[in-house]
Amino acid sequence: MKTLSLTLAAISASMISASALAANYQIDHAHSAVTFETGHLGVSRLPGRFNEFSGSYTWSNDNLSENAVSIEIQADSIDTNHTDRDEHLRSPDFFNVRQ
Repeated sequence: MKTLSLTLAAISASMISASALAANYQIDHAHSAVTFETGHLGVSRLPGRFNEFSGSYTWSNDNLSENAVSIEIQADSIDTNHTDRDEHLRSPDFFNVRQ
């Protein structure tokens, strides 16, 4: 199963409340989503999402350079609400999820 990984470092103080407790956190599926939007022929916008993902983030009030985010996305969980398009996106033309 192919995954996409995203790691961000040095989260800005404006992204998380200054009153947040310094700690390591897990991404909560009940309050999170991995979504995207793409153009179609320059006429319309198509929304999509990845249904399976996990991740964590570290927050430090005292040392912003310790702040970090790590997210792993299951590429085969892509969902654009169109079965044929989703299968094409899973193919070797795009994510090649079987490799």
